[in-house]
Amino acid sequence: KHTGSLRPRELEAVYAISRAVAEAESTEAALDEIVQLVRPVFIFDNMVLYSCCQPDGGLEPTYARAIGRGRFREADLAWGEVTAQQVFASHQIVTQIEQVDNPDQDRTNSRHSLGMPLVMSGQVLGALVFIRFGGPVYLPEQIHLAEFISQHIAQLLTRKNLTARIGDLEARRRLDTLQEDFIATISHELLTPLGFIKGYT
Repeated sequence: KHTGSLRPRELEAVYAISRAVAEAESTEAALDEIVQLVRPVFIFDNMVLYSCCQPDGGLEPTYARAIGRGRFREADLAWGEVTAQQVFASHQIVTQIEQVDNPDQDRTNSRHSLGMPLVMSGQVLGALVFIRFGGPVYLPEQIHLAEFISQHIAQLLTRKNLTARIGDLEARRRLDTLQEDFIATISHELLTPLGFIKGYT
């Protein structure tokens, strides 16, 4: 994506996010930092990350933060699920408005969702959903900024997955070494008495 259309503050936030991803010690800490960096330039009440980590290839909420509108953390993971599923199925950006109860009595009953596919090397890793209670609608330039944010988070998830795979390979290598050592030890222990028996015979 071309950064030329971003305003200076947005550009600064994108560079800061890039640095946070590069220096991240843990995925959750990096996501917490991204939320703090993005919030001043891109207003949202909730950010929910859905990752493709179920055996059937389905989505699972793996991170959520509530920042505004007085909503409770316990409900965060339920928000944006429909949008995330649509994003994952279509591989496209999805915007939608969900009306809860009566929006005329309380405008925060109107949820404005923006879902972004998390794509790396042509593979969709999950979906990132931003939610605003009571609006306003997401403008094209805000969606453009959200694309940059989702690209960086996709990089973060890719690194996490690679680290996990490397850990699995290292664990398997250690197990193979232990098995080889065990077989060598048992073989030696069996050969020693056999040598005595042969000599005696």
